[in-house]
Amino acid sequence: MLVRVEKVPQAPRPMRVRVHAPVGTAVVLWRGHPLEADGQHHVEWTVEEDIAWGHNTQAAPLAAPGLWQDGDRIVLRAGSTSLRAVLRS
Repeated sequence: MLVRVEKVPQAPRPMRVRVHAPVGTAVVLWRGHPLEADGQHHVEWTVEEDIAWGHNTQAAPLAAPGLWQDGDRIVLRAGSTSLRAVLRS
């Protein structure tokens, strides 16, 4: 997915950036080189927690893609399913 990335003010590590995607915006961890963060990038989303139906995965109220923050979680919606993943260091 092609997104626009911008650095957010913070402590040096772990580096977080604000991602602007066609389906929404969220602050996420940046794993690339700090000097290369700002700009447009093709990204692949990685979820590093188990997917558990009814816990962090559920039916979406709207069958449309989406990306947003919900407290300390990032919500990824694809079609009719939503996944809420914790943003970890």
